[in-house]
Amino acid sequence: GILIVLPAAVLLILALTFTVTYDEALSYSMFISRGPLISIAYYPVPNNHIFFSLLSTLLTSLISLDPILIMRLLSIFSFIMSFFFIYKFLTLIVSKEVSTLISAIYIAMPFSIYYGFLGRGYSLLVLIFFVCTYIIFLQIAENKQTLKIGVFSILSAIGIFTIPTYIYAFLVNIVFILLFSRSSSFQPIAK
Repeated sequence: GILIVLPAAVLLILALTFTVTYDEALSYSMFISRGPLISIAYYPVPNNHIFFSLLSTLLTSLISLDPILIMRLLSIFSFIMSFFFIYKFLTLIVSKEVSTLISAIYIAMPFSIYYGFLGRGYSLLVLIFFVCTYIIFLQIAENKQTLKIGVFSILSAIGIFTIPTYIYAFLVNIVFILLFSRSSSFQPIAK
């Protein structure tokens, strides 16, 4: 519990006190403040996190708080959930003690902390990647004949929709499927 509560408290303090960054201000002014259609369809700069902008647009229209704080709370939620899925994924391949250690290192790394509260889509991308990876390795560990292809496909599409360079993370997951699967049932999915 302390592995989640302490970092979440630190992230919340940072979210409340840290100066608004250029990327957050640009995301808000160019996309989020202009509505969901602009968030989805307008892509003038390559570093736009589309799905994160869409979620932030919807949340800022529903909740009457500071929009930067809402963006940051979405990142913090994604960060905490990504920690959970990193831990769950690691427990499939190493002991719980090693999983706890690696997860604790991840959650305490300076860049993890910085991107964990920053009102951008980085934590969301990490979350999507590790949920997809967890699904793959869970299926492999249980030696099931079918991958939860629907969930994996939807999350991968959301990852690519969030930022197109997620395609690299998607390809890593496909390599995991090809390398670590014990049955031939994964091959049609990978194709």
